[in-house]
Amino acid sequence: LRREAEMYTGPLKELQGKVVPIFYGFFTGNADGVDIGCIVLEWCPHNDWVTFGKPEEDELRLRMQAIQNLHLAGVKHGQLYEKRDSLGLYEGRHFLRAQDGTMRIVDFKYAKVH
Repeated sequence: LRREAEMYTGPLKELQGKVVPIFYGFFTGNADGVDIGCIVLEWCPHNDWVTFGKPEEDELRLRMQAIQNLHLAGVKHGQLYEKRDSLGLYEGRHFLRAQDGTMRIVDFKYAKVH
């Protein structure tokens, strides 16, 4: 989580609220001798990709635009491919819709700057 938090405060900072959720902080603590941590992000209520099934063309277009903006900022997500050379646009677990309907990409534990 610490590495992901560093992505939000580093290369993803200018994309917050546009391509990635707003990052509110990385919090750590200790409970009964176990180190714990959590990242708090903008609430994105429209993310039930399992219920809605295969995305419509406009949804796919928003996902592609978000990916393009991510790459223009110099960040490779690292998990958006179903196979080595096939974009996983239909698999929506990394794509959320913000309150205003815009697309957000999440889960940057394998992200790299390129």
